[in-house]
Amino acid sequence: MKAIIYFFIILIICLLSNNSAFTQNYDTDKQEIQMLRDFYSVYNTEWEIVKDPHILIKKLDSLQRKYCTKKLREKIKDEFKRGGLDHDL
Repeated sequence: MKAIIYFFIILIICLLSNNSAFTQNYDTDKQEIQMLRDFYSVYNTEWEIVKDPHILIKKLDSLQRKYCTKKLREKIKDEFKRGGLDHDL
């Protein structure tokens, strides 16, 4: 009888711990999606309102430093050197 009670207690603890891990993953996903929305909102706005190419490059570089990893920024620069980039990365 005691073995069954211990089994159910362990089962409940396992279920509760898995549920909290799922909630943390869901919150992280929401944060990542919000970060992408913020990035593309600002990025597209800069392309629309800034007409001077020198200022645009500085602003886009600033956005890339804020939102992109160093490895991704290096890939973007390599791609730009090879053939240029258009509006959509």
